[in-house]
Amino acid sequence: MSEQDRAQVVVVMSAGMRAHTAHVLGRGMWQATMRAIKDNPQLGARLLTGMEQQEAVDELMSWSFSEQQDVLAAMAEPTAARLLAALPAELRQKLLSGLPPHVAANIVSAMQPPPAAASLDALELQRAIAILMAMDPAAAAALLQELGAGKAA
Repeated sequence: MSEQDRAQVVVVMSAGMRAHTAHVLGRGMWQATMRAIKDNPQLGARLLTGMEQQEAVDELMSWSFSEQQDVLAAMAEPTAARLLAALPAELRQKLLSGLPPHVAANIVSAMQPPPAAASLDALELQRAIAILMAMDPAAAAALLQELGAGKAA
């Protein structure tokens, strides 16, 4: 079975099955399989989407920055938003700063206003403006209102 074929199977396995498969395959074959998953953002998105949130956060944090960006961009926005919101603030800020503004805007739009506002507020001003400008006007207005309410409090 090729690495790509194994990767296709692994992304639909339960956590228990993945652990068992990792043990059976051995370190080298498992690492090659995970490399195939990380090299294909759609497979990475399927893997992380099928995990419990904390497991997905832990897994994503073990990936390189570019792999993290690629997989977040490949995910459905609500899923990417939930995962991003669960990440440490520093990593969330770094990822939002590194994603193309339209991708970051779609993810931020899918977040609930308080965490979305906090995420934008932590960014460099020019980056936050670029993301806001790429957002749907209604979502951007809600975020600006949330930011204003937070500043007023």
